[in-house]
Amino acid sequence: MSLSKILLLSLTALVALSIFSYVGLGRPVMVTVLGNSMYPTLLPLDVVFVNPVPTIINEGDIIVFRKYDMVIIHRVVRITEEGYITKGDANPVEDPWIVKKEEVLAKVLQIKGVPLKTNVIPTAALFIGLDLLRRRKAQRT
Repeated sequence: MSLSKILLLSLTALVALSIFSYVGLGRPVMVTVLGNSMYPTLLPLDVVFVNPVPTIINEGDIIVFRKYDMVIIHRVVRITEEGYITKGDANPVEDPWIVKKEEVLAKVLQIKGVPLKTNVIPTAALFIGLDLLRRRKAQRT
């Protein structure tokens, strides 16, 4: 993939992030996926955009939560009075715990059920490219 395509994809993701911020979904932040339990939906080194203050969580939503000193990104498969039953898309069974509401850190932003994501490499390339442009402009002045 060419550098221009990488920069274009990264810029598109940032524009989408700006739109989400503007329409009042809070201040989305980026979280890097490290494991493969959400394959094929999320891949290792994908960067997902999350809403750190989720107000409503439904079945099918992908949430970020803390459990046993781990930060996990899994899909909500059921909701009970005690909390959320989660499962990684690639895992054959549900997680062996209930995620309490206070353990939820964020909810992955989705458009028509598709997570808003990019990959860490194009995202890094965008920031490096923007920094190089800033430095070049500073040298000219």
